[in-house]
Amino acid sequence: MTYFPDGVPYTYGKDSVPAEWFRENLLDPFGGKLVCAGWLDAKYPVRTGEPPPRFVEKLAWLCVNDLHAGMRGFHSCNLCPPGSSWVNVLRDGRKHLLGTAEIRVRTPHFTYAAPNLVLHYVVDHHYLPPDDFVEGVLAAPESNRLDDWSFFRGPYW
Repeated sequence: MTYFPDGVPYTYGKDSVPAEWFRENLLDPFGGKLVCAGWLDAKYPVRTGEPPPRFVEKLAWLCVNDLHAGMRGFHSCNLCPPGSSWVNVLRDGRKHLLGTAEIRVRTPHFTYAAPNLVLHYVVDHHYLPPDDFVEGVLAAPESNRLDDWSFFRGPYW
């Protein structure tokens, strides 16, 4: 996984695609400053804690239903023991592979870009994103939440 500290300007993929494509497809579609959250690596310390009520359900909705910057490959979690399987969200009998795309969380201050693997980091590793990110997720409509889902470990296929 590519590591970026929380709050640094988002630059993932900038050097591997034409500048005009990057501007049109990866920069903040809302016109604000695009910054990183949840780009973790086992080599660096991570802020941990207990998320507020409804946060995980709303984050799960984003990680399944509102994906951006989808990639052809995928990232696995290097915070997990070596040899661990990929992480999927299982909902209504359908698997959604994490680590293949990003989510965007808009706040009054920034728009955050996070890998959709952030859901796994929050649930299994107790990662606590920046307060502003958490508030942005919680500000989503109540209808934007998954109440009945679980993790499935193993390949998507």
